[in-house]
Amino acid sequence: MGEKRRCLERAAALDPANEEVKAALAWVRRHEAELIAQGQVPEAYKPPSRLAPAPESAVAETEEILHCARHPDVETTLRCNRCGTPICPRCAIQTPVGFRCPDCVRAQSAIFYNAVWTDYVIAAVVALVFSAGVGLLASLVGWFFMIFIGPAAGGLLGEIIFRAVRRRRGRQLWAVTGAAMVIGALLPLVTIALLARDFRALLSPYELLAVGLYLVLGVGAAIARLR
Repeated sequence: MGEKRRCLERAAALDPANEEVKAALAWVRRHEAELIAQGQVPEAYKPPSRLAPAPESAVAETEEILHCARHPDVETTLRCNRCGTPICPRCAIQTPVGFRCPDCVRAQSAIFYNAVWTDYVIAAVVALVFSAGVGLLASLVGWFFMIFIGPAAGGLLGEIIFRAVRRRRGRQLWAVTGAAMVIGALLPLVTIALLARDFRALLSPYELLAVGLYLVLGVGAAIARLR
């Protein structure tokens, strides 16, 4: 606890405007105060043991001033907790397990996003066909029913695509799906207008409202499932 507080104090001194560091430091100080109130002495306040004094090398390493790997002119005492690279508050990324450098965060994201190019094709085709059917349904049932059908259809489409790509995730998979849903939903209206040679049907306010509700509610539900 004491070492964590000292690291946070150094980080706050290097970057006084960092709200995350200040919040973490305030939490550590409150926790130490609670321990003192309960009669427990935090480790930071315990005197060093005479039988096992801290090695001078460890003290020197703790106080070592480093230079950020990405900003060589910035002094720092922080290191990435995964690879040990010196990082400053400008490039340090806070994760649930501590501060990490951008390279380690990017490498971890690459493991998480494992979709291949065929997954984007599958997502686009499925979303296009599915939304074309829902768009046609929207023009038939009206806008009121699309308030309930839209989110359910979008969530179902997201689940279908997620299973079709074998549960792989892609950085832009949600964007491809959303774009294909928009095109697919408008496709029936455009096709009907072209066949009838009457573009006034394309501008029917009730049909546009029904399709618009599907796009707003359905696309949002599908994207939430795929992100």
